[in-house]
Amino acid sequence: MNKRLDLSIRNFPSLNNLAIVRDEEGDLEAARALFERAVEIDRKGFGAGHPNVATGLFNLGYLARKQGDCRTALARFLEAETILQDVLPPNHSKLRSISEAIAEQREVCSPGRPKQPRDNG
Repeated sequence: MNKRLDLSIRNFPSLNNLAIVRDEEGDLEAARALFERAVEIDRKGFGAGHPNVATGLFNLGYLARKQGDCRTALARFLEAETILQDVLPPNHSKLRSISEAIAEQREVCSPGRPKQPRDNG
């Protein structure tokens, strides 16, 4: 692995944390760009099937959900679930959490339902 990538991987938590801050500040586009970059770094550094990639995809799904993009949110949640199913035991709490998010997102995306989910936060 080259030194530049090593430095990027080491800084990954900072990117993710900065994305969360941007999200909380309401700068959803900046948050999305940072989460996307974090996922890209994780894919290159750890491989596409790593749990960190799943976490980043879940974060992108959550952000898409906040923006009212129900299809993208559902797609990201499903991608994250696929990764986690391969690396975690079936009864793991992260799998339960993501299954709940998927079920809620599917309900929101159903025809005749409001496009924006309830804000539980």
